[in-house]
Amino acid sequence: FLRFVDDVLVTAPTDLDYLKKKYSNHKHLNWHVIYNYPMNVDVLNPKNLREDFSIPDDNIMVLYQGVLHKGRGISKLIKLTSLDPNVSSIIIGDGVEKDSYINYAELLNVSNRVFFVDKVSYLELFEYSFCCDIGWAVIINDSLNYRYALPNKLFEYLLSGLPVVASPLENIENIIQSHGVGRLVDYNDSKKQLEVVQFLSKNKF
Repeated sequence: FLRFVDDVLVTAPTDLDYLKKKYSNHKHLNWHVIYNYPMNVDVLNPKNLREDFSIPDDNIMVLYQGVLHKGRGISKLIKLTSLDPNVSSIIIGDGVEKDSYINYAELLNVSNRVFFVDKVSYLELFEYSFCCDIGWAVIINDSLNYRYALPNKLFEYLLSGLPVVASPLENIENIIQSHGVGRLVDYNDSKKQLEVVQFLSKNKF
């Protein structure tokens, strides 16, 4: 269908480079990068999750928002929560793996500190994120799709004023390092992930 297309929009230079080479025979195409920056949002009524979920004031609230699929670091967040009684996790979204993550939280005996919130409208999402402490963007590097990931949630966390724990994937790493808005962690290093969460909770950006 590309022969019927004039312009192609991508969300990162890596995507542009890859696709432009892959479809180099389509000389007529005009390529553009438009980042997934959310619009500025005024949150008039932020949620009080500490009150809603009886989360102690000294607990660190780590937020994951998005689709509940494998490879998105959700199981790693639940595992991290099990390592420190002062960490609570807020997981917002839906997906085919949701029940398995609920079961995993039960298996690790952290159902009282891992809170699942059903998918909400986009603007309502910020009512939750504005009252959390840290954003979670830990993604496995096992495919081209994930290797070049630059998820919307990264920018939504930043708009909400949250420092981000993230994987050192090319596009994510560039944002985190260039702007000093979080820390990078290995996908499988739960100990380091916990250290970073504890550090970010004490050293707000």
